Amino acid sequence: MVARVELVMETGRAGAPGRLLYELGTRRVSTRWILFNVLVVLNLLDLIFTHVGLQRGVLVEDNPLMREVVKSLWLAASVKVLALATVAGLMWLIRSRRRLVEGTLAVCIAWYTFVVVWNYSLLLSA
Repeated sequence: MVARVELVMETGRAGAPGRLLYELGTRRVSTRWILFNVLVVLNLLDLIFTHVGLQRGVLVEDNPLMREVVKSLWLAASVKVLALATVAGLMWLIRSRRRLVEGTLAVCIAWYTFVVVWNYSLLLSA
């Protein structure tokens, strides 16, 4: 079964263009939540690649805040979940500032994409 995805532009105040939504079947999803889900996937990949890389001795955790945390997979996963929950909460609190939320998410996605690709390339070269 293939999901049908449609792009929908809501109308804002006084007929101005509103926010961009994606229609997935009968459900509308905003761009910010799609970006958030991409960030979740990248965090999961970062967790997996970092854990595997540390186990194989290929990677060294350079982040001083996470250096002790990543020694335990469950503790690292808990920190990631807490951080993502905080991001989701902040997204909800400042939901009226759509461009700020989406721009910040885009920067985070760019950073995590770099980290994930870097870690993956180190794993492949080992």
